[in-house]
Amino acid sequence: MLQSMRNGVLSGVFLIILFLGGLGLVLSDGGGFFRDGIGSTNIATIGSNDIHIAEFDRSLRVALRQQGVSTQDAFKAGLIHQFLAQELNRAALRQEAHDIGIELSDKELASAIAQIINPLMASGMSKQDAFNRMLQVSNMSEKDFLQEIREDKTSQILFDVISQATPQPSEALAEALTQYQTHKRKIAFVNFPNNDVSGIKSPSDDELAKYYESVKSRYMTDELRDLSLLVIDAQRLEDTVVISDEQIKTFYDDNVSQFQNPERRELHQAIFEDESSAKKAAEQFKGDLKSTVVNITGNEDAFVGVQTFTQDELLTEIADDVFDAANEDVVGPVKTALGWHVFQVTAILKPEVTALEDVSDEIKSTLKQEQMAEDLYTLADEMDERLVEGEKISVLVEQLPIKEIKLDNMTRYDGTRLSKLSEEDQNQVVEGAFAIYEGENTPIEQLSDGRFFSVYVHSVTPSVLPDINDVKTELTNEWIKTKQQMKNFVDANTALTQIQSGDKDILTLSPQITIMSNSDEAPFGLTSHSLNTFFTAQKGDTKIVTTPNGIVMGQVQDIVIPDTDKLDAGKLANAKDALNAQAEQEMLSAYINVLQTERHAKVNEPLLTKFYGEQSQY
Repeated sequence: MLQSMRNGVLSGVFLIILFLGGLGLVLSDGGGFFRDGIGSTNIATIGSNDIHIAEFDRSLRVALRQQGVSTQDAFKAGLIHQFLAQELNRAALRQEAHDIGIELSDKELASAIAQIINPLMASGMSKQDAFNRMLQVSNMSEKDFLQEIREDKTSQILFDVISQATPQPSEALAEALTQYQTHKRKIAFVNFPNNDVSGIKSPSDDELAKYYESVKSRYMTDELRDLSLLVIDAQRLEDTVVISDEQIKTFYDDNVSQFQNPERRELHQAIFEDESSAKKAAEQFKGDLKSTVVNITGNEDAFVGVQTFTQDELLTEIADDVFDAANEDVVGPVKTALGWHVFQVTAILKPEVTALEDVSDEIKSTLKQEQMAEDLYTLADEMDERLVEGEKISVLVEQLPIKEIKLDNMTRYDGTRLSKLSEEDQNQVVEGAFAIYEGENTPIEQLSDGRFFSVYVHSVTPSVLPDINDVKTELTNEWIKTKQQMKNFVDANTALTQIQSGDKDILTLSPQITIMSNSDEAPFGLTSHSLNTFFTAQKGDTKIVTTPNGIVMGQVQDIVIPDTDKLDAGKLANAKDALNAQAEQEMLSAYINVLQTERHAKVNEPLLTKFYGEQSQY
């Protein structure tokens, strides 16, 4: 179910919990559940819910792929823990909503479904076609899909209750926040550009040589390598795999239970929006259901079509009625969240075993994939052995299903040349290639798409340090700029000390005096972070900050706080909204932490580290 929640089908409280998780709800570990392992293939457990590693991994990789983040980087940044905690948050809310008896009526469920499918209906689809499209996208049965929506909406109801119970911040607090956000300051700015510093002489040869020694790493040329990326060609490998009829027959006989079809019903089905039309269809049924629908409604929109179902595939409300009916019986009307159903049972399909000829292609494909998996490992071992023994790559490419991608003059920063690979795979290839010697190949490894590869190093051109005379002009300019920056820093701090001690008035430095708010464009290229230094200072304070081009000094000469009766109404409303949202977030965070503790939420940290830590090969 995890993946279905991320495909755009469902929304609501899940998105809210996702947002809260992104703000650090779980990083504080308020519930303490990250300290316990659960010793199984479940990545986490909470109450009656177990989250299996395979299900979690599929959903995680979809989410990370959309953001262009590798699993290793996500693990290092704590994003995987955060993603997992979001699942625990969501499960905690759902379980609590169920435990305290929050239920969704059929009318409310129908409304929720309508909200989901209305955009598709607006594009010209019928209601049933739109619903079927949602089932296809979510990769769920109709029964599971409706249950997912029901649970999502009951969680939303619980969330709304928590939000409404959150104490509202006071008017005075909102006014104070708005005053802080909109107040203005009179600041006297003095700019000290590095380029204005004079009196710096050119360095002597000895001074330049010493300086070159300290910065030589910046002047080293890049190491160059001629490489061959060898990737096992899955298509060529597949062409070598032959599955015989005897193998197909043996698999069929050994696994015949897999091809057993349970009892099914062939149904003609119609769904009406009102009970009266459904009753008319059942009572006035004549010939077949489609023509009956046309006779009653004037069109065939309510007629869904002919489909076959097992009992488990039907909605709970209609499953028993349908399977208790005899062939050609008309069933209904029966009310569900989708409307009023009328069925005609047109065939009772007894349990049967699918014939071998009908599944031979499917079995052949399965066996071929299994054989290819085995052959991949065998081929990888053979490629590794032959490379170690000094086999020529041209011979390997000719004799084995291997592709060669030549990469001449590669530097360790040229991974983007492998543009068809993910960033994670690019890094894996390049890092391995620059960790071995000329004439060696990397161990056989896997790309994220499952293909095996190795990198062979043909030649290495070492990095070299240019002769000082070849870079003398550039080096001299850099030395002078460094000295200017150092002297500028000393001069600016000297002036700062004199002003702070009262020995000098900043006005003697001809400052640029500006009255501004912290949202205005700052002078002299100051960043918002640098400007904040002056907006957190006291009146009369003098501060300095560095910029890419020098140093800026600023003295706060006055602070103008707007009166509460003159605050901008829109900005005051925004401040109230922000404070309310923060209060709701904190309330929900505390509430979910309690739910997690009560339900003994646990994360299998060893399994998480095994899959996504640095030593992981996944």
